[in-house]
Amino acid sequence: TPWHDYDYDLATLSAALQLRAGSRAPFSFGMTMMWPDESGNWAIHWLGEANATFTAAEPHLGHDSLRFEVQGTAFGEAGGGPLWIDAQSGTIVDAQWGRPNHHEYRDFRLRLIAELPQGEAAWIALLRSHYEACPAEAD
Repeated sequence: TPWHDYDYDLATLSAALQLRAGSRAPFSFGMTMMWPDESGNWAIHWLGEANATFTAAEPHLGHDSLRFEVQGTAFGEAGGGPLWIDAQSGTIVDAQWGRPNHHEYRDFRLRLIAELPQGEAAWIALLRSHYEACPAEAD
């Protein structure tokens, strides 16, 4: 199955969901997470499966959203929870899951708070603004 890394705030899941924009079909994926072992060394850990089942089409945080309930072995005893996906774009609008994605957290929440313009020109402008204060490379 496809798998997504939980501690990168669902970045790859977000991209994958845009390919199924508007779909109410259930979906499943595996989850991994970078986590320190008993000796303090960081390693990638397989968390298990996550299974998403459509529950409702509803407005959420200003978006026409498809709400899914996400559960599975990936969440352990803390459990999963709801996931709202924008019905048109497939963008994650909100996720509220019981299992934390960093060891110092107590749970997980990912909420869409802004959207930037899309397309090649917008991407180039964003990159330029990111690097505009950097010193020029010395010859």
